[in-house]
Formats: sequence, C-alpha cells, structure tokens
Amino acid sequence: MIYKPGLYDNQVLELREAGSDQALEAGARLPKGATLDLLVTDGYGNTRVAVPQLEGMRWSEAEFVLRANNLVEGRTVYGSEILTAADSSRARVYRQQPPAGDAAYVKEGSMINLWLGSDSLHFPPEQPDTTPGNPDAGGGAEGTR
Repeated sequence: MIYKPGLYDNQVLELREAGSDQALEAGARLPKGATLDLLVTDGYGNTRVAVPQLEGMRWSEAEFVLRANNLVEGRTVYGSEILTAADSSRARVYRQQPPAGDAAYVKEGSMINLWLGSDSLHFPPEQPDTTPGNPDAGGGAEGTR
C-alpha cells in the first residue's frame, strides 16, 4: 500500500503494478501472481503546510496551487454576477477560508473554501502609477514633450 495525504481515510485512488508509478487502466491484463500496490489516502496528513495566497487567482490557477500543496478545494461560492460558463472562466478568487497569512498553517489534505467573482465587482480597477519621473505616468519629466 502507498499512502497519500487526503481528506478521507483509506480512499482508494488507484491501482498500480508493484514498482510502477502508473495507474492500471480498466481491463488491463496482468500475469498470474503479479504484485499490486494500492494508492490510498491516509486521512488528514500529519504534515502541516502554509495556507497559500489564492486571492486574485483564476479558479484553474487556484486549483493548481491547492493540488501542488496537497490541499483540497472545499466549498466554492460564485458571486451573483457569475451567470455563464464564460463568466466563471473569467472569475477570480476574492476570498478564501482559511485565509493565507504568515502564521496560517493547515494539515495536508485540508479543504480551502473559495469565493469567486468578476473583476469589476470584487476587484477595483488598477490605478495608473503617477509617480513623478515614471515614463508611463504621463506627468514626469521623461514623459513630457
């Protein structure tokens, strides 16, 4: 048996031929007496990981970061402005529970709840940099003609 951190205790994730890192496909034929490994979850892991900062990320990016940190997406709440699949693909995380922080740690396999919304409703538009001397500001010495 191979154990992997996960939300549930003893949930079978896949079946492998011993020594292989590839899951067996349904209907695969094996020689008589072949040794197999089960990849199962061990419930909440004993290892603690930092809660990643997901706010501002699109859902696909947040999902990637969660998986990379052996965390699980919990409840996902979409803002009322998210009406179509296209809306949800553009939505970004505007809140997460538990929140990220310097002292925010959870056990591997823990769930992180996400709130997703549109750029215009939950995220203020970026303000231009008006620092004097910034060529993109339009008001600095370098930006005048």
